[in-house]
Amino acid sequence: MGAYLRLENLVENPGWYSDEGTLLNIAHYLLQGDVRYLVINQSTLLVARLPLFPLILAGISRYFGEGMEVLRTLTASLGLLSVGMCYLVVRRALERDGRWLALLSALMMAIYPQAVLYSRLGFSYNLLTPLVLLVLLGCWEYVNRGRRAGLALAALALGVGSLSDLMILSLVVPVVVVSSRRWRDILWVIPLMALPFGLYAASMLVFVPQAFLFDLRFTLSRLGVPWLAQLPLVALNFSALMTWDAWFAPAVIGLFMLRQQRWQRLCLLFFMLPLIFLGRTTGLTGLGFYYISPLFPLVAIGMASLMRFGAPHVFKLTLTTIEDLVNRWRFPGEWRFGQWVKARGVAVLVGVGSFLVLVAPFLVSTFLTFLQVRDSFRTPIDWVLVEPKAASHVARVVNQISDPDDMVIASPALAWSFDTQTTDFQLALAAQGVKTEHFPANIPRERFIIDPSLEHARYVVIDRIWRNWAALAMPDVAKMITQVEGWPLVMKDGEFEVYRNPAR
Repeated sequence: MGAYLRLENLVENPGWYSDEGTLLNIAHYLLQGDVRYLVINQSTLLVARLPLFPLILAGISRYFGEGMEVLRTLTASLGLLSVGMCYLVVRRALERDGRWLALLSALMMAIYPQAVLYSRLGFSYNLLTPLVLLVLLGCWEYVNRGRRAGLALAALALGVGSLSDLMILSLVVPVVVVSSRRWRDILWVIPLMALPFGLYAASMLVFVPQAFLFDLRFTLSRLGVPWLAQLPLVALNFSALMTWDAWFAPAVIGLFMLRQQRWQRLCLLFFMLPLIFLGRTTGLTGLGFYYISPLFPLVAIGMASLMRFGAPHVFKLTLTTIEDLVNRWRFPGEWRFGQWVKARGVAVLVGVGSFLVLVAPFLVSTFLTFLQVRDSFRTPIDWVLVEPKAASHVARVVNQISDPDDMVIASPALAWSFDTQTTDFQLALAAQGVKTEHFPANIPRERFIIDPSLEHARYVVIDRIWRNWAALAMPDVAKMITQVEGWPLVMKDGEFEVYRNPAR
């Protein structure tokens, strides 16, 4: 079930997201031996991309070709791996007593709508999900069995994850809390967690020190939020998650219902502390929901616990309520016949009530997910997902009418597919000294392969990402759209409009 929900109709469903194009573009240049994103060279940390996932994608693309199919098959496979690991981790933690809980956890992870959707999107965060499970398992081995090898596994898994996405650093505090049982272990756990990123940073400081330090300073500056605003932001994020994801609140309740107290505390520690850490500085719903996607296995474990340990309470409550109602009925005729009818009525009503409360919501949710896999996903972020068929058509036309040295400005969701010099609307502004949502205004000129300013572009491709997000978030993009709309229109396909610069 998990494989079908993640792999069927994958390339064109859902639409393409900007971060997917970013990863494809970085991996494309890595295959050519170049560290580069669009027209920015030397380091990809400026676009918040660390090397591990693009290197894995580049290695796979060398044998299977480049493109969205390879990227999404990789992330969907990582999602499927997480389903299996969810079972193995819970079974290992609770051994024989956890057999049914492990099976339910894997089932919940397989059908969890958000886990299905974000596995189908080519996000590097999918690589963190199995790593988070390894960190959880390693810490459990240390807490429950006193094995330092488990703690070392957790530290290394976290360190490796830090070479993919900085989100996994939200697990540093839980790991340190766990290792504080023996304070001397902290002395080697922290360096072990820092080792992979330290090796990466050392290599960058040797080869491109100025670029790396510039990117690092800018990345850290984006994470800064005043202390007084952090607590309200955490509270706002938690309340927003309750309404954004229907599984979130029941999963938290389920985590509190875990029977093994030590396992319960560890799961809550690994779920709540990262949410607080991440929720201090960024929004966790909307476009930021993927930040917490590596924590989806804990949502699945919480829902499994709710089913496993909460179901008996629901069943008992349903039975008591229905028995009370049925006992008030009065049946004419022989007393034994009335008792027989009452007994059968209670059995039927309890069965129907339990089904409606416990089973039906998951059946309906899974059925709707199956329909969306087969037809088309309807997601809360559709407004920034480009239509794949139209995007492929536009890419073919632009590649036919342009030369490799031509400059094309487009959204990252589409820019990766052009055989030209390509940039996006933010870099086009940043090259002119304009601060954007994701780039500073003072990027050194030597970091640009060519000048990506608007006047140097031969073609500009405008889509819904420009209009629905960029133009609203950055007034300078809105001005750029107005200027470009005065150029000759080369083609239009649905949401896409291709304009040619009359000066070139």
